[in-house]
Amino acid sequence: MEQVYQLPFDRYSPRDKQSFAYTTVIKRWPVILTNIVSSISNDLHELHSSTEPSAKDKIAEGKEIVSKISALKHEMGRNGSLTPIDDDGEANVGCYNEELQAHPEEDRHWFTMNWLFAECYLYRRLRNLFSATQHWKQYDPFFASKAETYKSSSGAIIREPRLARHG
Repeated sequence: MEQVYQLPFDRYSPRDKQSFAYTTVIKRWPVILTNIVSSISNDLHELHSSTEPSAKDKIAEGKEIVSKISALKHEMGRNGSLTPIDDDGEANVGCYNEELQAHPEEDRHWFTMNWLFAECYLYRRLRNLFSATQHWKQYDPFFASKAETYKSSSGAIIREPRLARHG
């Protein structure tokens, strides 16, 4: 891979088992994926009692997404290859795939790719799973987490402007 700029230090990589990057691959990302599966599963549970005409199709698509996220988690845990992202018509697929191809084959794995690219790639792969569907295209897999964080922080959010006015 040709570098235009020589970095003053090596990129973070999960090759160093003492690094944040390694901990991210073995702990943080699997937890994120598990939480997304849990969120989708909760939504699927609610859909089972829905009278919405498209509920059956939405359930089938949701189950397929859960299956693909589980496969992604398995692939990650086994140091699988980072594969090109399917063109879903959304932004930056070409950029990700070009960057991926610019790395040597031996670096295109979850435990060898530089951490920052792999993290961005993970989120783009997740987006790809949803954008390829009819019923989950606009789904935010992080909404439940964001809503819970907002709810638990609402007291501070309300107090903070008052403190600023009186400070």
